[in-house]
Amino acid sequence: MMQKTLQLYIYFYILITIKACLNITVSLNQKIENPGFHKTINWLLTFDNDIKELKTDFAFALYLKIPPGIYVNPDEFASLVRQKELNGRLIGKVNIEYAMHLSDSHEVMLFFEMDGNDVVLSLPIHLRYQKASFVEEFGEVLLEKPSLFANYLGTNTSCDLNKNKGVDLPCSDSNGDCKWVNITYKGVFDESILLVPIGNLNHYPIVAISTILLGCLGCLYILSMLMSTKLKRE
Repeated sequence: MMQKTLQLYIYFYILITIKACLNITVSLNQKIENPGFHKTINWLLTFDNDIKELKTDFAFALYLKIPPGIYVNPDEFASLVRQKELNGRLIGKVNIEYAMHLSDSHEVMLFFEMDGNDVVLSLPIHLRYQKASFVEEFGEVLLEKPSLFANYLGTNTSCDLNKNKGVDLPCSDSNGDCKWVNITYKGVFDESILLVPIGNLNHYPIVAISTILLGCLGCLYILSMLMSTKLKRE
């Protein structure tokens, strides 16, 4: 009986300790700016915990799944990392030339440090072209809410037990993976639906004929300029 009581005490002590280690209170706001195909996602994270403890004991990352209708430009992303405007990893292959129906999803992890209770992150995104249609004028792309992950870096061995529940995702300072634990946050925004203009196939004959005529006129203009130049030389 005494042994079972001791085991239960140890079990609940571990649970309480783990909960205390991950007792992070945070709210997240998201805003998507800029019209057209090129947009920027801005996030504001507000932590209610002691900033010194968070800065010392935790690493944080915002994880976002990018659907096929959107892409993050790898060159632009790498340039922002080099300029230290953000710290992150792009997970998956990205072809910026593909249309939506030829593309796959990819992921982005944005690592950040705690300089204050408010953290601001930004990410440029781009909408992909979609298949033309006879009916629809706009397509919809659903951008899911991001996930917030924490990695415990402190020395409390009981807190390390939370890594048994973690997932393997890239680290911020190496090419390997770390154990990240999902942190529940209070979202003050809804999932975003982005509208993408779709070409109308009813306009195809007019566009095709106009393109051919303009091409022919351009060729005639160039030929006339060449002939005029040749005659002047003679």
